[in-house]
Amino acid sequence: DRADAFGLAQLYQLRGRVGRGPVQAYAYFFRHRSKAPTEEGRLRLETLAEHTALGAGYAIAMRDLEMRGAGEILGTRLALYRRLAEIRSAEALEALAAELEDRFGPLPQPAANLLYQMRVKLLAERAGIAAVHTDSGQVVLQPPPPPHGEKPRLRPLPSPWRTGSRAYWLPLREGWREEVIKGLEMLGKSDSREVG
Repeated sequence: DRADAFGLAQLYQLRGRVGRGPVQAYAYFFRHRSKAPTEEGRLRLETLAEHTALGAGYAIAMRDLEMRGAGEILGTRLALYRRLAEIRSAEALEALAAELEDRFGPLPQPAANLLYQMRVKLLAERAGIAAVHTDSGQVVLQPPPPPHGEKPRLRPLPSPWRTGSRAYWLPLREGWREEVIKGLEMLGKSDSREVG
């Protein structure tokens, strides 16, 4: 009775409690005789009516998530990811990192890695680096290709960096994370490419 007032998961559970074993059974869901259900209540009942096949629980759960939103925990995790993706300055990144530590305590390594990655991305954009990746046990900073017909000439970075004809190379050894930051900061202070 008053099925439109129940949650979708509750209705699905109730429907699943009938018809056990070889005996076929039916679940009837009633609504108020004269009072129309809310829009959400109507959608819940329609979703249940549409998904009657065995194993429909996943589809119903996804529909429930769509109707109710991602929820408090997931909604807060997604909001933080969105904020992180929209950061455009080192100062804003530092402020978010401080906020995360204040709210959640010391950051676990995966979260610290994500913040480091964002810092590298911001510095690389400022330095005019098109790609940062690893190759053969080394970090590679790759500027964009020069305009057609021009030959790139990269300004050298100090040791432990090696400056090649088209990229900067850093061995993956202890302290490489700090060296990547230093190298990108140096390149960001001046144009990393010279045309010669």
